[in-house]
Amino acid sequence: MIEMNETVRDFLLEAIPARSTALTLNMKQQDLHGRLDKIEAQRNFRHFMSRLNQKTYGNAFRRYGKRLQVLPVLERSRDSRLHYHAFLEDPYDNISRLRAVVWDAWSKTRWGYGQFDLQPVYSDGWLDYIMKSGRLDAIDVENTYTVR
Repeated sequence: MIEMNETVRDFLLEAIPARSTALTLNMKQQDLHGRLDKIEAQRNFRHFMSRLNQKTYGNAFRRYGKRLQVLPVLERSRDSRLHYHAFLEDPYDNISRLRAVVWDAWSKTRWGYGQFDLQPVYSDGWLDYIMKSGRLDAIDVENTYTVR
């Protein structure tokens, strides 16, 4: 396994939202209209975040660009299934409330699958886990949003 450069690791730790949760999103790999690929996965995640931001911030999301901080990583499992791991800001300070809002947004996307996991982040071990491949191109830069 390739070890992540310490400088990059420190940079990513700085980018993580202060009130973070550990989010894992599983995706359907195909539907009646085609197969999931990296571009479709990123498009689906962007759609998910738009729905989540709209639900969380209402019109302030569209008018003023208010958004949840997120650091997503797109990963392919051993059996070639695409899925996301992410640090996601918890604006509610209530994991149960956030879980309900995430489910509402995720279940309405094209590739959203009935399984996801949302847990509090207790240490920087989550970063090591989601970056286990050591590949920086796994970070979905287009959908990353941090304010630090």
